[in-house]
Amino acid sequence: MNSSLAAMKAISPFAVVKSLSPLQADVIKTIALAAMLADHVNIILLGGRSEFLYAFGHAAFPLFTLLWAINLPSDLAGLRERTRRLWVWAFATQPLFWLAFMMNGQSWMALNILFAYAGCTQLLYWAKRWGINGAMAGMILLLIVAWPLTPASYGVTGILFCLMCLAGRYHAGLAENGVYLFAVFIAMGWLNMPPVISGWWADA
Repeated sequence: MNSSLAAMKAISPFAVVKSLSPLQADVIKTIALAAMLADHVNIILLGGRSEFLYAFGHAAFPLFTLLWAINLPSDLAGLRERTRRLWVWAFATQPLFWLAFMMNGQSWMALNILFAYAGCTQLLYWAKRWGINGAMAGMILLLIVAWPLTPASYGVTGILFCLMCLAGRYHAGLAENGVYLFAVFIAMGWLNMPPVISGWWADA
């Protein structure tokens, strides 16, 4: 099965999104934003009781991650600037994240999802600048932020999905590989796994 999947040439989702017009890309961003809002409404206001909002809301992270990976610059200077901006936004939005989710019983140590994007972009920048040593430093950074990302921002699962999208973004051949795309599909299913305690597996 693995050999047949590897031999199967698939259409790269990264190439497809890159070919979209600005209007089409804006539509995807709007859908992702609406999904994120639905997820937050479900968690904060409804206590996670809506199956529909859970399913729709969990489309936000894969969409945003795909767009984040595709829009990363290839040059070192651009990557450094993008890394800096992501860290600034991650820290700037953290107080609002605390305000919204602490009222729902979330720990003050929980980090918002922008820290995952910032950390993965930092790893990429360090790896491009300092090679294997930079990549190792980036992995240590991700291990540090993985735990505070876990309560509300997917944790290790989200970081792995970000890294998979980075790999597909910078290696065109990989993004057309059937095994890789199958692994991405499995990772998306893992991300969207409903809580066991909820009792609505079939509906989800």
